[in-house]
Amino acid sequence: MRQEQGDGTAISADDWNDFLSQVMTPRFLDSLTVFDACGQWLDPDQGRLYRESTKFVSVPVPSHGASEGVTPVQEIPDAYKARFDQQAVFFTTSSACAAVY
Repeated sequence: MRQEQGDGTAISADDWNDFLSQVMTPRFLDSLTVFDACGQWLDPDQGRLYRESTKFVSVPVPSHGASEGVTPVQEIPDAYKARFDQQAVFFTTSSACAAVY
């Protein structure tokens, strides 16, 4: 998730933490992981390449509840775009084998 608002101002740590606690945590009480990252994105309207700080969020969804588990994940990009005036938020799903010991 891009760490600048639509007007180019940085999203503060407090604003991010509010989003994390108010929007993401209630949907994923079991587990989620957030990584700080550096990303880039090409604005298709302006042809401008943006390089910026970003957040990478990983949410494990058990395969036995995959269809129900993916729905809250799909809600996050729209919530983030609305709150921080974003044009786009990258979102992907993939299968993985994992275990908790």
